[in-house]
Amino acid sequence: MSIHGEGGYIHPLQDAEEEGQDPIRISDRFFGPTMRGFDIRGIGPRIVRLPYLDETTVDEEADFIFSDALGGRAYYMGRLEVEFPTNSTLKNLGLRPSAFVDVGSVWKLTKPDLLNNPGACSQPDNADEGTAPQVEDLTPGEVCSDFNNADGAFTYIPNSGAKEFFLGNSVKPRLSIGVGVNWVSPFGPLRIDIAKALLKQKGDETKLFSFNVGTQF
Repeated sequence: MSIHGEGGYIHPLQDAEEEGQDPIRISDRFFGPTMRGFDIRGIGPRIVRLPYLDETTVDEEADFIFSDALGGRAYYMGRLEVEFPTNSTLKNLGLRPSAFVDVGSVWKLTKPDLLNNPGACSQPDNADEGTAPQVEDLTPGEVCSDFNNADGAFTYIPNSGAKEFFLGNSVKPRLSIGVGVNWVSPFGPLRIDIAKALLKQKGDETKLFSFNVGTQF
């Protein structure tokens, strides 16, 4: 049985230059330990972008248009792993199967400025008068009917808007369990894991299967 734990914290020595900016540069932040059951940079603060269904409604069930990990100023990680008893055949082949539990989190980041673009509305062209379609960009709180006039009604242009959300900035633990095997192969040490994320935060990116070369957990 093996137990491993680690953590870190970055304290800025000066304030950020602008509002909505973290004092620690993105290249200096923690992006978290490798937690099996989660993708690389799959946990911690991130910006995600979702599409608007109409002028006022964001499609929160849609896949993210965009997802970008930002890293954090604090993290922790713990790992418990137990090797299964093996017979001489597996030992001679260099195989060491095990079960594990990984737990950790990345957090503590200043909330950045976020995009909120509801999209645009269009008014059909009038072929009889030779006029081109009219397009109006929306600001938050506006609806297409605000632009209606004697020439006709404005309608929402699908997929023209998006809104960003700041997710994952939480000290709450992410937790995964799984099984894996170390193989001391003729090409060097290999590791294969299958893991399931049991505790996660909205925005986290999970991964069931992972394969590592030359990595010992």
